[in-house]
Order: sequence, then structure tokens, then C-alpha cells
Amino acid sequence: MIAGDIGAHVNTVLRWVQAEHGQIRALTSEEIPGHIRVLEEENARLRAANRELMERLDTRWAVEN
Repeated sequence: MIAGDIGAHVNTVLRWVQAEHGQIRALTSEEIPGHIRVLEEENARLRAANRELMERLDTRWAVEN
């Protein structure tokens, strides 16, 4: 799900997660909803940052041309 959202291969995302957070362990069924919420919030934050950067680039391009 996350890999598809950001346009990356699943293995790339798994390697990044391992590098950032250490060895992956299976979550318990009680942990999954909270973990998904945190990941969705991070995804939303990154998308908003991306939108802001794209808007800044568009503005710069429009001013220069």
C-alpha cells in the first residue's frame, strides 16, 4: 500500500524501513490499527510537503518565464 502510494517498489520500501527502524517484526493485531494510522499521517505529511514544494517550483518557473 505505501509502496504504491509513493511509486516505489515494495522491496525498496522494506529496505528503507529496515535501515531507518531496524529489523522488522510482526505486529500484533492490537498494534496494527495504530501503526496504520501513524503511517497514513506520515504519508499525508509527505504529500503535503511535496505539494508545497511543487507549488514553489511552479511559482518560480512562472516568474522566470
